[in-house]
Amino acid sequence: MMIKSISLLAIFVTVGFFSGCATHQMTQSQKEALVERVLPGMAESLVEQQPRQEEMETMLKDYLKSNPEIYGIAFAPARPQRGANPKPALYVSRRMGGLATTELMPPNYDYFRMAWYKLPVKEIQARWTSPYFDEDGGNIWMKTYSIPMFGGGSPEGLYGVVTSDIRVSAPRN
Repeated sequence: MMIKSISLLAIFVTVGFFSGCATHQMTQSQKEALVERVLPGMAESLVEQQPRQEEMETMLKDYLKSNPEIYGIAFAPARPQRGANPKPALYVSRRMGGLATTELMPPNYDYFRMAWYKLPVKEIQARWTSPYFDEDGGNIWMKTYSIPMFGGGSPEGLYGVVTSDIRVSAPRN
């Protein structure tokens, strides 16, 4: 009886240890550092491969599967030439234990006017947004890291913007 009790205790301690490791919460600064480390590689792959929408969705989902601390990722194409219809931004995020894909399309969701799109394009550099409540995508408080991507045969040189979102706490008043 004593051996069974010790064995069960060892199993519970082992399971508790590993489940504790799996649920370890990263700090906000650790999440930011992770995004700043992994998103540039995704941006480079997108410019090099220029995937079609189905391939793009697979790449975005694989990125989130590989980075469980990241809440969402989007690819927003460059503004089209005058007279052409804009293409939707593709957004993949964590929802109800899985991954959900949403198309964000002007004029209902004019991503060209959003800070996460227009500021990095204007400044020609990657940048974080301030925390904000995202009503149109995740319905959570988040920060977005955006990288403008150049190349890909676009007339102005802008291929699009790729983003990663991390969940943050609501600001205190």
